[in-house]
Amino acid sequence: MRKVLSIIFGVLMIIGGAYCLFTPDLTFLTLGYVVGVSIIFDGIGRIINWFQIHKEAKVSDWVLASSILSLVFGILLVGSEVMQLAVDAFIVYMAIVWMIAIGVMRIVHATRIKKIRNVAKDIKEDTVIGKHWWVALIMGILLIFCGVTGLFMPGAVASTIGILIGMGIIVSGVNMIHFGTSSWMVL
Repeated sequence: MRKVLSIIFGVLMIIGGAYCLFTPDLTFLTLGYVVGVSIIFDGIGRIINWFQIHKEAKVSDWVLASSILSLVFGILLVGSEVMQLAVDAFIVYMAIVWMIAIGVMRIVHATRIKKIRNVAKDIKEDTVIGKHWWVALIMGILLIFCGVTGLFMPGAVASTIGILIGMGIIVSGVNMIHFGTSSWMVL
């Protein structure tokens, strides 16, 4: 039965992932809602956990207060489209900042590799150490370019995130089907 369910859920995930690929903007715009629902589940779980542990040991009331605050914030987030859009915008701009930061780190890494290569060439003329330092440099420059471009085109970044989510769901669906059809899986 688990194999059949795994295959069915895998197919459903592939269909859902394909839908996400064809509607990347809509996919992205649901992230704020998904974050809100996740925060609600987290708050409920931590409240239940607090009451279970509180029976056996002294637990700080601040843990309960933070759990209730999480639950309230999650409910507000799910109920407010404005808050969902704020979370979505935050995700876009964090992705942009991440691209720029990683790009800068790649460039720094490339210059360090080049310095190491120069020292190694002084020791041995035909060294392979750091031979492809320029690849890291180009990747760093491209990441910074994409990040800066994203500042002026945040909608493109949002669509890209939506596409990546769809691709991730499709890969997960294929993985579920693989597990469902694998002969080593226990019935």
